[in-house]
Amino acid sequence: MATIIATYPRVKVLSVSKQSEMDYDDWRWREDLVGQIGSVEVYEVAKKIFKRHFIMFDSDSDFYLNTGCGETQITDDRIDLITTNTEYVFEILSENRQYDGVSGDISAQSVKEG
Repeated sequence: MATIIATYPRVKVLSVSKQSEMDYDDWRWREDLVGQIGSVEVYEVAKKIFKRHFIMFDSDSDFYLNTGCGETQITDDRIDLITTNTEYVFEILSENRQYDGVSGDISAQSVKEG
């Protein structure tokens, strides 16, 4: 079972990088994500894989991604997820809001100028 820990309604995929020996022809569809804008939900996996996360990304252009589990780092303006096969980097767009799925609180993210 997984628990939603954060929702970001406006993100942009900055980069995807291949992290494994997976055949490039099987992996390369992920490159189509770069530049896509949409929403991200970050989930934490059940206790047996504690602190492992996966992301569900839904782009404005109807592209959908459900990543494998990996390690995340989230800052005010960026989400990094490293899975077995791929490193994903998302920019959190300005005036974004985060939903804390545990407490139900909604808190404003810092707003970037420009």
